[in-house]
Amino acid sequence: MLFPWLIWIFTAIPYDTDANRHRSNIRKRQQAEEGEDDLWEAYNITLPLDHFGNGTGTFENRYWVYDAAYKPGGPVILEDIGEQDASAFTSNSLECSFANATGGLLIRWEHRYYGGSKPIVQDADTVSDNNTAKLAEYFKYHTIEQALEDVVVFAKQFQYKNQDLSSAVAPWVFSGASYPGARAAWIRVRNPEVIFASFAGSAPVETSMENPEYFDTYLNYYDTHGMKPCMNDVRGYIDWIDEVVKNEDQKEYLSLWDIVSENNSELAINRSAAWDLGSAQPNLFQTLHPNGIFNDFQDGSNTTTVNFCNNITEQAFRAHGEPDLQKAIEQYGLVAAVGFSQAKPIIGEALRFMIEANWQAPADNTNQDNCNNGNMTACTRLIGDNSPWVWQVCTELGMFQTGSVHYNTVHYIIDQLCVNGFGESVSKGPSLEFREKYGGFKTNPSNTFFADGQFDPWRSRTLNGDKSGREASTTIPDEGKTLGDNEFFGVVIPDLFHAPVHYNFGMILAGETRVINSDGLPPGVSEAREAQQLFVDALLKWLPEFNKTSQGGDPSDN
Repeated sequence: MLFPWLIWIFTAIPYDTDANRHRSNIRKRQQAEEGEDDLWEAYNITLPLDHFGNGTGTFENRYWVYDAAYKPGGPVILEDIGEQDASAFTSNSLECSFANATGGLLIRWEHRYYGGSKPIVQDADTVSDNNTAKLAEYFKYHTIEQALEDVVVFAKQFQYKNQDLSSAVAPWVFSGASYPGARAAWIRVRNPEVIFASFAGSAPVETSMENPEYFDTYLNYYDTHGMKPCMNDVRGYIDWIDEVVKNEDQKEYLSLWDIVSENNSELAINRSAAWDLGSAQPNLFQTLHPNGIFNDFQDGSNTTTVNFCNNITEQAFRAHGEPDLQKAIEQYGLVAAVGFSQAKPIIGEALRFMIEANWQAPADNTNQDNCNNGNMTACTRLIGDNSPWVWQVCTELGMFQTGSVHYNTVHYIIDQLCVNGFGESVSKGPSLEFREKYGGFKTNPSNTFFADGQFDPWRSRTLNGDKSGREASTTIPDEGKTLGDNEFFGVVIPDLFHAPVHYNFGMILAGETRVINSDGLPPGVSEAREAQQLFVDALLKWLPEFNKTSQGGDPSDN
């Protein structure tokens, strides 16, 4: 998941990122059976903080092993969890299916600086609100290269129950989705002698600073799935914000704020800070996402959007009882029927209901109290998993969600999100250097499968995006070979979203909101399972070619 990072128009709402919702929801479809956790064994490995310098600092990196499917000679499947705590994940996963199909040993890997794999804070001032420089120093070794090297060092020395399963002896398969999907592609390019094959789900290998396509995907999906009138209202809202900012009309802007903040004292208190010409336009989108209209779209659900649109229609019908007008609202949307001035109170009310439904309770202060008393482990826990991810976004990844570039939204985001969080050391914004290093749209690792959903809002930054100039093919290439410069081994799954194979491989839980097809499954799930089988078939073709003496084959062929 991946990467929505703007400041909200409603500045009092506790900062949260869509990645958190993405992280939790992906496993709500993969809940463990009773006692299933007993199948996992937890371990730590001590790794250097800095693989490339002379520093002596270390940290403990967590991982879990699932060996129920393992047969001697089988591969090691590394399930990369990415930007989140890995402890809650279960064996009912896509990667478990790979292990079952190949007799593999499954490792669940936690990324450095997330979950319980954070370096211990050495100074309570690191987590002080006013000490951004110390927090930036703490994250100094939190980089793409350091994190990839963690896996390489681990794979080269891995032993399990007195058996050598290092990458020199066993084929290692790296699998992930979203940021971990990009890591799957990068590490196969970077270390083909260590990682034998990769599953790269929704892998945004061509990152960028500005990504207006993210929101375009939402609108396009709902336009074509029976909700175009409501999307016309959303577009009317966007046009209104653009016009207000263009005219610097603070009074008009705050007229909507007052509707949304009614009965919410925290929002009302922040009224004086609500208007900022630099923030108004980019902050618009935070009422749409992550805790807004489209907050669960990336996960493949439309509950919030349906509720928002139904709210508008119900209010509009109560306010406008004329049959002809109601028909126009149904066909074209409220804004088209009555204009934005008349629609504004209704849209404002719908936004207010939505914000209230997603309001977050204040965090528990136990760790803060213990940190104040000198407990450095408690201080470390205070960092959570948001700050490490925002650090990556601000320093390397980018992927800011933006609207019109006319308002220079990226500059504002860097100032408010990055500099305010980590100080002037990140004022230049993300470097994006790794994009060129690993090829971006031109990346072409062998033994790698790329899977994306048709309506993934990040698909424009993957090999399956329209701008890549390349075509996906389900032809399984020979081991160590590719399909050439214009094709790659991969699929786009119709009607699915972010991380489509990971999301949809597990059992569909009760409460699924998507339309059910004749097979009793939401659209795209059968195709997702076909994609899973395609990668299994590829592994079964490639694995017999693993050459132990050359650590997975000649890197020049990979």
